[in-house]
Amino acid sequence: MGEALFFVVDFRLRHNLLATVETVRRFRERFPNSTFYFILGSDSFSQIAGWEMWEELVDSVHLVVLHRAHMWGEELERRVPKRLQPRLKLVEPFEEVSDPEELTIYLLNHEPFPISGTSIRTRQSRGLPIRELVPHEVHSYIEKYGLYAPSSVPEE
Repeated sequence: MGEALFFVVDFRLRHNLLATVETVRRFRERFPNSTFYFILGSDSFSQIAGWEMWEELVDSVHLVVLHRAHMWGEELERRVPKRLQPRLKLVEPFEEVSDPEELTIYLLNHEPFPISGTSIRTRQSRGLPIRELVPHEVHSYIEKYGLYAPSSVPEE
């Protein structure tokens, strides 16, 4: 499943890491010569200032922000901490982007996804069906490893 440069890991669950930045920190230690991109929806990005240790996170990786219909454009920019606004770069799908020297926040201007990862995790933790909302391989992986059961959904 997936692309050669993308992979799924259960590192965060296996090590009981609650804050996203803890996971990023561990990966940066393990792969010190790598460049990291953290992918999240614009709905989550609009609330990043409320995340635990958010400043360390945004100062250690590039962000790729996926378009959510209800949180984009001017509304998103109003909610983003002022110090991050100069780093925002709107990019189109399949646009060639060179490796930046400075940390960048890419706003991927694609057709909005109808559902977020947060919604998927919440539905699964409540025992609601997700089969029709995710690819078969993703659903199989979630079921096989019992991900997002009521006691396994970490808070940001």
